[in-house]
Amino acid sequence: MTNNKRELADIIKEAREKKGISQRELARQIGVGNNTIARLENGERKSTNALTLKKMANVLNLDLRKLMTIAGFSEEDIETTIDPEMEEYMARQNTYKKLFSSYFANNDITKTEWYNSLDKNDKETIKKAIDSYFNN
Repeated sequence: MTNNKRELADIIKEAREKKGISQRELARQIGVGNNTIARLENGERKSTNALTLKKMANVLNLDLRKLMTIAGFSEEDIETTIDPEMEEYMARQNTYKKLFSSYFANNDITKTEWYNSLDKNDKETIKKAIDSYFNN
């Protein structure tokens, strides 16, 4: 295991244990599978996406910049993630990603919790993007 993987693994595990929560509870709080946390803590996975690291940093009271640096993110990615004006944009991108995944799995996003939580403008944006994708 590389030093960066081990360092990231140790930081996450130590902070989680200090907070007194299980891997399962951390996973639930940040919206990932239990396996993601286990693999990060075991050093089997060097990193995860920036939004997941941001959620993890918030839950565990960790320095996001340090986590992202250890995980190998570029300075530009770090600044974009930390910039408060980008937070809403990143959350929307994550929502869109989940909606598209759901659409391809279910072929009907209108029945998903994610879709129904969107406002009218977001629903129209999603519909246009899907229609464009399938009509080209």
